[in-house]
Amino acid sequence: MKQVLVVANRTAIGAHLTQRVYELKQSESGLSVVVVVPATPPSHRGLKVDADGRQVADPYGLERAHRQLSKALAALENVGVTATGWVGPADPMGCVRQATSEMTFDRIIVSTLPPGSSRWVAMDLPHRISRRYKIPVDHVIGRRVAEPEEPEPLEGPVHVLLVEDQPADIELTRRAIDLIATQVDLMVARNGAEAMAALRTYGLGGIDLVLLDLKMPVLDGHGFLEAVGEEFDLDDLNVVILTTSTSQQDRERAHALGAGAYVVKDPDFDVFTDALRSVVDEMAAGR
Repeated sequence: MKQVLVVANRTAIGAHLTQRVYELKQSESGLSVVVVVPATPPSHRGLKVDADGRQVADPYGLERAHRQLSKALAALENVGVTATGWVGPADPMGCVRQATSEMTFDRIIVSTLPPGSSRWVAMDLPHRISRRYKIPVDHVIGRRVAEPEEPEPLEGPVHVLLVEDQPADIELTRRAIDLIATQVDLMVARNGAEAMAALRTYGLGGIDLVLLDLKMPVLDGHGFLEAVGEEFDLDDLNVVILTTSTSQQDRERAHALGAGAYVVKDPDFDVFTDALRSVVDEMAAGR
């Protein structure tokens, strides 16, 4: 079984990381993953006050690191990878040193912010780890995940893009949405290529929710997620897979590519409507 160490903090959550781990899972007969999150203080100087001079509630970054770890483990579980992990010291090299002294790893994944805004990139961390430990290092780049704020309800209708090629399923979805109390502005794309054109036209801010089928001509659902990830920031797009596929592999791949939820179309119309109502109401509430 291959052993993989993931070192991440502010970018411990996101499709950039889950997709890489999922790719490794697909290429290996067995995969064991350990996630280490260094507890870094809010300021690079380790100050215990913010820019306004107020006391920082979590001066050493421990609470944030534990939250990041919990979310990272949950995200990996969504793609079929059972991982363990812990919160380590502030120095990421120290975290790697501690982990490699206790276990043998075949690969290390270092997740950082983009160059120019990453302290880890500035300290040449991926190269230093590779040179020091002679282990293949994958450097994946994500973005900072902001601390959650109290969500604000959306104003006006929820703008929904339905990506579906079957006329009967389009009509079924329209009927279900008509029964939802929340006001919905529905657009339809017949495949992933049309959906990409809609995103380029309206931008991520113009579409609140994407309901995405998987099996489509031209560009299927997984292909659409890959294309969006290359051109946009998938973490800013709310995508719900709406499919007849009960395949665990389809589910795991969709989660790895950044889909927020995977809903199987239930043959019972009332159950199907309830599922749609739940995801639409979630968007209307601003979550």
